[in-house]
Amino acid sequence: MINALLYIILTHPASAIPIRDGRSYLTAHGTQIAIISRDSAAGHLTRLSPRDASALCFPSSMNHARTAVRIAIVATSYPSHPLDPTGHFVRAESLALVEQGHDVHIIAPAGPEGLLSNDEGLTSWPITHAGAFGWPGAMSRLREKPWRLFGAAAFAALASDRLRRLRPTRIIAHWMIPCAIPIASFSRITERVDVVSHGADVRFLLSLPAPVRERIVGNVLSLASSIRFAAHATYAALAHSLPAELQTRLHAKAVVALPTLNVPDVSLEAKRLRQQLGSSPLAVTVSRLVASKRVDLAIAA
Repeated sequence: MINALLYIILTHPASAIPIRDGRSYLTAHGTQIAIISRDSAAGHLTRLSPRDASALCFPSSMNHARTAVRIAIVATSYPSHPLDPTGHFVRAESLALVEQGHDVHIIAPAGPEGLLSNDEGLTSWPITHAGAFGWPGAMSRLREKPWRLFGAAAFAALASDRLRRLRPTRIIAHWMIPCAIPIASFSRITERVDVVSHGADVRFLLSLPAPVRERIVGNVLSLASSIRFAAHATYAALAHSLPAELQTRLHAKAVVALPTLNVPDVSLEAKRLRQQLGSSPLAVTVSRLVASKRVDLAIAA
């Protein structure tokens, strides 16, 4: 595996992310986040948590763990109650920041009853959106009813205004579009903006004509202090779609790190269900029930 990762780095440098020491690279293989030293033929492989990966590539970002600051998290997906799966990874990261002592504010689309999950230590700012956001995802909902785009535009304007009023020390924008561009950029608060890409935003960018995609990515790069990708494949797909100059700029700000997740213990319930099935074959898929997740493959199995 070490040799395979070294081969990727030496022959396809755009698929690896330089660590700030200038001698090592961060890369990924499946769910494995790894450090490889280019100076060593043997290489060095180690598993990294998302926090450790971020610290290696962007050590200055970890100063927030030592000094409490006001952080505004902007997302288009966030739970409306503790058991809501919508944007659960954004909630998990928010709670982790609260545990570090930060003043954390959530700016996100209001839930069905106009609320967001009311977790202790978090300040939530639910924004109206006329049904543009929610389960099973913004793109699915906009395709279903295109007029919801007006609600998305209103959400962007109101969210940007809320950022200006809060004046946070740090913004974490989940999804390049619309949370980084235009929401964070229109707020004109640029002290520190960390952008997080989960995949849907990159797929949308890849569907755009190249000049439009390059203009948007260039604006994101000018705004962002860092861009965190939830999967290496997502980073690679975007990088390979860009000209050399933008690839270099993306390369300098990108980090691949798994999202923060709070996974409940379902082992007892899983054991009970398996006992009910007896010896029958079992195929399990965990995803949103949308066509792009290919749930049909699990059914066919």
